[in-house]
Amino acid sequence: MALLYARYEVSRTVVREVRRQLESEGLVTTVPSHGPVVTELTVLDAKALLEAPSALEGLAGALFAERATAGQREHEDSSAG
Repeated sequence: MALLYARYEVSRTVVREVRRQLESEGLVTTVPSHGPVVTELTVLDAKALLEAPSALEGLAGALFAERATAGQREHEDSSAG
């Protein structure tokens, strides 16, 4: 773990929080007497991980189109271009 702290110039707290997040997402498993290990993913698991952001982006776009005010749409149009 000390290599991570030094390599990325972060504190232990940051590394612990990232590890907890990865564990909660099922991407890292803690093996007793060994430490954290990257979880092996099936092809279906990897595909699901890659599809999720695309689905969320589509939903965000649809919600924006449905709920945005005229001023927000105008701002989005001017900054998209």
